Amino acid sequence: MRHSGLARIVSQPVAREYHLAQFLGEEPATVPPVLTSDLRTTLKKQAEAKGESHAPKR
Repeated sequence: MRHSGLARIVSQPVAREYHLAQFLGEEPATVPPVLTSDLRTTLKKQAEAKGESHAPKR
């Protein structure tokens, strides 16, 4: 069996260094797990109040 072509280079990723500062302070804000219709309605009302409209124009 003959093998020709480029050699396959296999390497492992560099280990990441985490800084202690990443784990200090307040917890990050959470994101709702599901975009519910209530949230969509609220976002639409906020956009309309600002004069923005993302609805398709006819």
